[in-house]
Amino acid sequence: MNETGCSEAMARQHISDLIEDYWKKLNKCYVDGSPFSKHYIETAINMARISQCIYQHGDAYGSLDNLFKNQARLLIVEPVSINEKVIS
Repeated sequence: MNETGCSEAMARQHISDLIEDYWKKLNKCYVDGSPFSKHYIETAINMARISQCIYQHGDAYGSLDNLFKNQARLLIVEPVSINEKVIS
């Protein structure tokens, strides 16, 4: 933004367009096949999901609230309950 002299809105739109283009490429690799294993592609897609979430919602660095801590705790620490009747 500072290097090109464009506005913040233009810079944000450019980043949004790049993200959209790369999502299309990742999804195409996943659906159409790739020289990489499915596990590798799924890992790359999950990293992209995390990156997009952090870009859209912030990384909470220096944040005084506990929103990010709670989100991380719920994602990593808290078990996901599964109704056993649905499984069997």
